[in-house]
Amino acid sequence: MHHLDMSASSSHTLPLFPLHTVGFEGGLLPLQIGEPRDLHMGRQCEREGTGFAVATLTRGREVRGPQDGPEQFQPLGSLMQLERVESAAPGVL
Repeated sequence: MHHLDMSASSSHTLPLFPLHTVGFEGGLLPLQIGEPRDLHMGRQCEREGTGFAVATLTRGREVRGPQDGPEQFQPLGSLMQLERVESAAPGVL
């Protein structure tokens, strides 16, 4: 699981969900989560009532296009809050 440091002087971190998309203020971003690290993050956020960050992934194994080298992200992301969690099947949120 990735974590985002909220500032250079802060010890507060948020789980980071890398996606090839962005979230907009007031908008909904339906997610289907099935990877173990992401399931852990989603359950932790639900249990603790905390948010998470969505960062636009531009390079890495989870995007179409350039996949070689380390993951790269856009410099800005979105702070998200879970509104509703459903389990469509075992191992999927």
